[in-house]
Formats: sequence, C-alpha cells, structure tokens
Amino acid sequence: MQELRLCPKCSHLRSRKNQNTKCLSVNLATGAYKCHHPHCGDSGYLDGKGQMPTAPKPRPRVRLPESDMPEWAELIFKARGIGKEVLKRNNIKANHKEIIFPYYRGGTLVNAKYRSRDKKFRQESGADKIFYGLDDLKGQVECIIVEGEFDKLALEEASLLNVI
Repeated sequence: MQELRLCPKCSHLRSRKNQNTKCLSVNLATGAYKCHHPHCGDSGYLDGKGQMPTAPKPRPRVRLPESDMPEWAELIFKARGIGKEVLKRNNIKANHKEIIFPYYRGGTLVNAKYRSRDKKFRQESGADKIFYGLDDLKGQVECIIVEGEFDKLALEEASLLNVI
C-alpha cells in the first residue's frame, strides 16, 4: 500500500501555490519513500519509528543591501530618535521599498522582517520565528520584552542592550 505525502526536503522551497502538492510516495509495507518532484528526487527508508527524516529549516533567502540607507528610511529612524550607530550595530538595512530587520541566533541569520514605506510587514516564509535581538541577551541576567523592532532599537539608544 502506498501513501502520498509532502516531501520534507523540497516542498517548502516551492512557490506558495505548489507547497502543498503531495509529491512523495511512501510504501507503507517496506518503508521506502521517493520524491517525484523533478528537482528533488530524494529517496530512502523511514526510520524504525515510521517517521520521515526531517529536513533542517531553510535559511532565509534575504540579501542585505551593501549600499547606504535611503533617505526615506533614515528619516523614519531619525523621527524615533534612533541613530546610525545603533542601526549599524544591528545591521539594519533598507532598499528602495523596504527596511530590513535581520534576525540572528548565535550570530547566524535565521530570519528577516521587512517594513514597507506604507507600514506593511512581512517575514521570510518557513524561517525560524525568534525574538528580535535574541543574541543581545547573551551574558545578561535580565530581559526586557518590548512590542517591536523599533522599540528595541530605541531602548538601545538609551544604552539598554538586554531587550528583545
């Protein structure tokens, strides 16, 4: 008997429209599985508990711009009292349409949040959901939890780093 499932290695990489297309066949008698997606083709056997091997969470496909922050974005931070040194330390970037807040865990980029000029927010699909500024808690004994990225950055301007 065979069953169709989502492939843990490639389904999350496809377009939103095709992410739920079942492409993995599993032979329930033998435990053998095979992905039929042309760009994957993963195959193998279920573990002793009948579970699929799990793929690691994908790293965000964010590209942080190298260029200077556009004036429109600088004005947003300036109006909130957030200076260039804090933006630099937190690796805040912006392109022509969005401000990019990178999310790090252990120094590794694991997600990014985007804020458009008209205050619409989005995050990387499928990436880790963690607190913004998590790495700033290393070595701290207390933690201040605030509502958003701008609040965290504003408190850093007031010399408070133990903020997420």
